Parts: sequence; structure tokens; C-alpha cells
Amino acid sequence: TRAARRKRCRRREMARVRAGMENSDCRFITVTTNRGHHLDIRGGMWHNVLTRMRKRWPQMEAWTVLEWKVNVGVHMHTVVKGITVFDEEFVRRVISLSDPSANVCIKRVSDPVRLAAYLTKQLTDDRVMSGWPRYFRPVSCTRGWAPGWGSNRQWLALRTLERL
Repeated sequence: TRAARRKRCRRREMARVRAGMENSDCRFITVTTNRGHHLDIRGGMWHNVLTRMRKRWPQMEAWTVLEWKVNVGVHMHTVVKGITVFDEEFVRRVISLSDPSANVCIKRVSDPVRLAAYLTKQLTDDRVMSGWPRYFRPVSCTRGWAPGWGSNRQWLALRTLERL
């Protein structure tokens, strides 16, 4: 069923974000724009920000999820790792260059398990997920976010072995 598929998707994404945060000093960044329901926040603004951050910190990795709320619209949560000395002002300046109206909140990750649950909470909500365009993926990550992370088929096979 659709609900079971969404629960599997949420469990998989929770495991992936937790695996990426494991033994890393991570930062949690929330970006809210004043543009209302703006679906291009990740493809447009975040792509530019990620490119500039990677020029400064080549080892940086990121996991992002888009979230939708009626009163806020679309906003983006991002967890970044691989930054030796985090320069919060640089990140804020780069985001404001891409979107001067963006509100930015940056925090150090102190509880990865709770943060993973918070970041994936909307992945099982039918009302929210049915509002996205067809084939739209609200979650994305850079290639090195969780090294050794397998494909969907490998992940399901591993879960099946764990149950035995």
C-alpha cells in the first residue's frame, strides 16, 4: 500500500541521515524564503550556495529535505558535515547573495537521532506528500554523505536479513 511504502521510505531516509551524521561534527541549517510556495529553493538557490561552500570546504557533504507548511510555504532543512572550522557568517552571506529575503537559522547538531526523526516526519504524511508535483523528491544528499550506502534493493535485502 501507499502508506507502507511511505513508511519504508521514511525509515530508509532516517537511517541514511543518521549514518551520515555518525561520528561527525554537523550543522543544521534551515532556510525559509519569503517567496511563498517556491519549489526551486533547492535547485536554484541551494545549488549556488552548495557550490560556493564546496569551493571553500571541498570535503563538505550535505543532506537536504524540503518541507511544506501552510503558513510558511516551502522551506529547506540541511545538515552539513566535513567542515573543519565552520564560518557561520560566510554561510549567511552566501545564502543572502542568492536570496536576500531568506531567513537562515544555523545550529550545531547535538542529538542526531531526534534530528533524523524531525527531518523525515513529513515523508509519511499523505496530505503533504500528495501536494508535491508527481515524481518530485523532497530529499537529496551529496554522493559522499553516507559512504557505503547501498541501493534501494541492497537496503531492503539488509533489512530482511536483520529480521531473520
